[in-house]
Amino acid sequence: MRALRGGTLREGEAAGVMTDGERERRVDSGALLRFTGAVFRRCGMDGGDADLLADLLVDADLGGVHSHGVLRVPEYVAKLTRGGVDPRGRPAVVRDSGACLVVDGGNSMGQIGAHFAMARAIERAGATGIAAAAIRGSNHCGALAPYARQAIARDTIGLVTTNALPTMAPWGGAERLLGINPLAVGIPAGEEVPIVYDAAFSAAAHGKVRVYQQRGQPLPEGWVLDRAGRPTTDPTLALDGLLLPIGGFKGAGLALIMGLLSSMLSGASYGTELGTMETGPAPGRDGHFVVAIRVAAFEAIGRFKGRVDGPIRQLHACRPAPGAERIYAPGEKEALTRRVYARDGIPLNAATLGDLRRVAEELGLPAGAAPWLDGTGASGGRREPARRERGARPAGHRDPGRRLGGRPPDRGDPRAGPRGRGRLRGGQRPGPPAGAGGAVRDRDGLHGPGPGPGRPRRRRRVDLPAARSARPGRHRRGGSRQ
Repeated sequence: MRALRGGTLREGEAAGVMTDGERERRVDSGALLRFTGAVFRRCGMDGGDADLLADLLVDADLGGVHSHGVLRVPEYVAKLTRGGVDPRGRPAVVRDSGACLVVDGGNSMGQIGAHFAMARAIERAGATGIAAAAIRGSNHCGALAPYARQAIARDTIGLVTTNALPTMAPWGGAERLLGINPLAVGIPAGEEVPIVYDAAFSAAAHGKVRVYQQRGQPLPEGWVLDRAGRPTTDPTLALDGLLLPIGGFKGAGLALIMGLLSSMLSGASYGTELGTMETGPAPGRDGHFVVAIRVAAFEAIGRFKGRVDGPIRQLHACRPAPGAERIYAPGEKEALTRRVYARDGIPLNAATLGDLRRVAEELGLPAGAAPWLDGTGASGGRREPARRERGARPAGHRDPGRRLGGRPPDRGDPRAGPRGRGRLRGGQRPGPPAGAGGAVRDRDGLHGPGPGPGRPRRRRRVDLPAARSARPGRHRRGGSRQ
């Protein structure tokens, strides 16, 4: 596997994903994207929205975040065909007050509304420096990292949060009252892979527990309680139980705060108003909250990115604890996993493949639409995806970068925003050859194999870029400036 600065990412380390050998099939990301888009078109979505929704699910799988990938397709099909979500719903700005926007998702899929809201916030931050959008009338919006990367692609810091069905108890409680209500933050960097943090305030997301259940694997200790409030590692009991917050009362408190931000500013539903795990979510009641901070309104973008590189390199140079090979910054593992899976195919387990096969049959997709579901066609293999000619886009493609009025992000760059409509199908560029000596940087800010076999890696001290010093004469004598 290709290396980042100071180390390599092994197969089992890929964004924390579990590998299961022969029980998983590698599927080409382009083939998976085309199939998933076709599924959502059959559900009544227009081509652009279907492509965007498919793109964001496949993007999660590419990054190794399978809990928010195509595992969700059967659930989303049910929402669109019989669960009350409007496949043709259109988000719109319903309140505009300078740097503050309220967006109604129009009961569309949450990905459609969240992507729209972040685009509007980025656009408005171009004039106001900081802008925020509160979203109501929405639904489950999937992984939040793509919306943070959407901001990064415009040299903007992105913050994203959302509410969720209650699956946690408040600290000291024993009933489901809190959602895991995740937070994502994206911070642009210069030569390094940018910071992309995306995590819920539970020890694990509900979807990750489902992945363990599909694979028949026990959960790590400390993730969940069963219905009676007893610790368990059985994923089946966990799905009927309680997720535990990270950091005890601190995680529970932050989950409460994210839920309030995601609902109270827009008028969206909160907590048990969203529905329950037993009865399912009520359509069109979810809320999200996004913030865009234009870096250049505060600091020269080049200087800012260069300084962000410094702390990332400090992490890379840190002496690892026993049992750890190296230190990763938030988003690095996903960036490397995305490159590996784009090259080798996305591993999907038998349960997910079976669910996709059943969905295809129920929707009447033509035979041969996804031959890899039966073990033939575009699956497996260590090969580079077919490259599209520069500037070529699939019919109906609407590039989110162009809609925002800027240069569209490059598909092969993990620093780019979400792939938008159809950009997963090609354009990845390989890094340096496996035998190349020296730490060779490729176009994604990732690195070649570094020291090479038999040459120990030397750790070096990394000094941070200097902060701006105070200008003379700016402080009062005898005390700090108020």
